[in-house]
Amino acid sequence: MTPHSRPVPIALRPVVFLARMAALPEITPPEEMARILATFTPPIDPASPQWAALRAALDHYDAAQDQAGFDEARRRVIIAAVILLVGPTGHGATDTPARYRLPAQRTPPGENTPQDDRR
Repeated sequence: MTPHSRPVPIALRPVVFLARMAALPEITPPEEMARILATFTPPIDPASPQWAALRAALDHYDAAQDQAGFDEARRRVIIAAVILLVGPTGHGATDTPARYRLPAQRTPPGENTPQDDRR
């Protein structure tokens, strides 16, 4: 992040972070990345053009040389992440408006999670 640019919005950070991780297959193998992406609702297809667009936008960000380049690249990352999560038209497969269809990450089947005792 550059000093004058705003970070990626909080709602988009998980998918942007995962796209960063996908660029390091020695740390996160493709099979593991596919398993993680499948935990999103709706699941994210790592072979989709939208996923490829987000990864390309991150590459563009990494190649930026000046503040204007960083700002443009950041906009591309945000747009690509939004399109990946809600679709290019803003409607999901069931034609539910995107404002009502928020992506969520779920725990993969078979993984134990600690119970929240703060009830």
